[in-house]
Amino acid sequence: MQEGEDLKIEIALEGKIKNSFIRDALQEYMKRMNGKGFRISVKESARIDFEKAVLLSEHGRKLDPDKLQDFFKMGREKEGITFAIGGPEGFARMPAKARTWAISHLTLTAELTAVVLMEQLYRCWSAEKGKFYVR
Repeated sequence: MQEGEDLKIEIALEGKIKNSFIRDALQEYMKRMNGKGFRISVKESARIDFEKAVLLSEHGRKLDPDKLQDFFKMGREKEGITFAIGGPEGFARMPAKARTWAISHLTLTAELTAVVLMEQLYRCWSAEKGKFYVR
């Protein structure tokens, strides 16, 4: 990835987004960040590459905002980052050595997990741009 190039971030959902208000929220975040340092896409009914993706699960390692910021710095050195969100029963299969993070230890729907992740991406984007982020 070259200096100044947008960081490609893919949010891959095993299922489909059913609620229009969720779709609207995701599109609003993408509108704020795309082309301004991040290039975010949301893929529904996605095939997950378990070797490369960060799997989001309530059973994963707690996601720390500062570590997420560091992760983006590493992502800029690679081809991008994929976050994968399982369906209602979690992931159909999950390799033992998968990189698994938890947005929350609460049980959230896949759709809501995508919105919470997008909010955290927005927080990181704001910090990168030196913009004020309400806490």
